[in-house]
Amino acid sequence: MSNYQPNPRRGFTLVELLVVIAIIGVLMALLLPMLARAKAKAHRATCVNQIGQVGTALISFAQDNVNRLPWQLTPSRQLELFGPQRDDFVSHPAAIFSLPDFRLELGSAGMVWSPCDAGRESANRAARADWARYNPIEGRILPHEAVSYVLIHGADIGRPTTVLGATRNLSTCDLGTARWSGSDEKPSRPEAMSGLNKNQGQFVAADGSARQSDDADIGGTGKWVLAHRESAGGVTLGRAKTGVLGCCAISETVDGMPIPNLFPNIAENGKGTRYVFILDCSGSMRIDQRLRLAKVALYRTLKKLGPKKEFFIYFYYSAKLPMEGDPVPATEENIARIKPWVDAIPAAGGTDPRGALREAFDKHKPDTIWLMTDGIFKVGNDVPVRRLIADLNKDKSVRVNTVGFGRKPKDVDKSLAPIAADNDGSFEFINSNPSE
Repeated sequence: MSNYQPNPRRGFTLVELLVVIAIIGVLMALLLPMLARAKAKAHRATCVNQIGQVGTALISFAQDNVNRLPWQLTPSRQLELFGPQRDDFVSHPAAIFSLPDFRLELGSAGMVWSPCDAGRESANRAARADWARYNPIEGRILPHEAVSYVLIHGADIGRPTTVLGATRNLSTCDLGTARWSGSDEKPSRPEAMSGLNKNQGQFVAADGSARQSDDADIGGTGKWVLAHRESAGGVTLGRAKTGVLGCCAISETVDGMPIPNLFPNIAENGKGTRYVFILDCSGSMRIDQRLRLAKVALYRTLKKLGPKKEFFIYFYYSAKLPMEGDPVPATEENIARIKPWVDAIPAAGGTDPRGALREAFDKHKPDTIWLMTDGIFKVGNDVPVRRLIADLNKDKSVRVNTVGFGRKPKDVDKSLAPIAADNDGSFEFINSNPSE
């Protein structure tokens, strides 16, 4: 009998395995970009649909209010809908989307977030849980950082060719000078959205039509900007304005306006080596380009401090917006490092510095605080700002200087001068429009 046994089935050799792996790698390299492009295309389509629904909600609102959009309402109607903080809220997209009628029309906070805007997904998810609680008249609005869309000042539902809203990745706060910023730009721009490259955006017109857009639509010769400006009718007089409400982009210049010395005598009025600046960025800071003026004044002040002094910055509206990290020396490098964050802060929301004050005293142990506002502190029946500072600074170890910033001294909070007097500080009023 033969003892012959057939050989078992031969396995793959190492070379064959490597060849297969290489082929799979090549296929993946070819397929992944295609999948990414398909995903980006789907996200843009969803974004167009959602901004279209935002436009529908705005049109429905106007039809219920004698064809006026929220920022076109009479002062009495604005007060009725937005309450005592109307100056801060009436031109703020997040506050507008928080109106009960808008919440009902939109259904969820998710409708004002674009899938092309991954950087704002976390804030929007948190906002969805509080959706039913938002109401401007009660001072509770969507966080600005949960919203992906901006609104256009000159929109008018009686002018169908005007632009009503857009994705927030506009390079400036004016459709007439803007282009679409992209996540593929270097250095990165604060208004960019992760899912949109340069020359890509979305908008909705006042006739309710929503579409994808490129740079040929906007800017000084953009076809949609020209149609927007040259429109006629509705409740608007003259050419339609092209300013953007809810915009994060910051212009590089403040044309024809003197830069105020918001922190006069910084050396004389300062104490110690650690300075904390707590600056109002509420909605009324759009007036007279106040927020931009304040930022330029802040940069100049930090340069005056020099590297032997440390600084920390808070902006505040209804909530606090602290810079990252701990107080740092006022070197040119540190000033340049915080500039993109400062430039991206928008003017939006109410006027409540208490969260920033509490954290500044508890966490950063300042020697001197500069507290600035252009309006009245909105704290309802809660602890007033003056009493809070008295509780936080019982030993008077911190000097608190205050600045009122606006057109008339009567327009700023009456507690500013007493706060400074109570805390070994000085009070200054700065006219934001000295030409008037």
